[in-house]
Amino acid sequence: DNLHLLEEGQGILREELDERIAREEFRRPRESLLNICTEFYKHCGPRLKILQNVAGEPRVTALELLDIKSHMRLAEIAHSLLKLAPYDTLTMESRGLRRYITEMLPITDWSAEAIRPALILILKRLDRMFNKIHKMPTL
Repeated sequence: DNLHLLEEGQGILREELDERIAREEFRRPRESLLNICTEFYKHCGPRLKILQNVAGEPRVTALELLDIKSHMRLAEIAHSLLKLAPYDTLTMESRGLRRYITEMLPITDWSAEAIRPALILILKRLDRMFNKIHKMPTL
């Protein structure tokens, strides 16, 4: 709806409109993926623990919902959105990114050494983002 109003001539330059459309096309699939993965991880994690307890076999190794590559890929997706966030308020308030950071990161078991680079990637980008926001005179 907003893009339709912009196209009708609300005084927006064509380049700015193209930039907004490009940002939306960049943001939307990444936001959706983070949202879906967070929902899956949040609801299936407790269920997996229940199923492991029901199995009751000591031979059963601890299963993970997401492997190392998946955690790293999700962190890279969140990283790409966090790069854009200081310059785009819609990215800053995106539901998928917010849920990934506030719901999935805290419940992930970061004790495994192999997945820590994903957490470090996110934390470093958050630090840089806050520094950029702090230096912006408009904010």
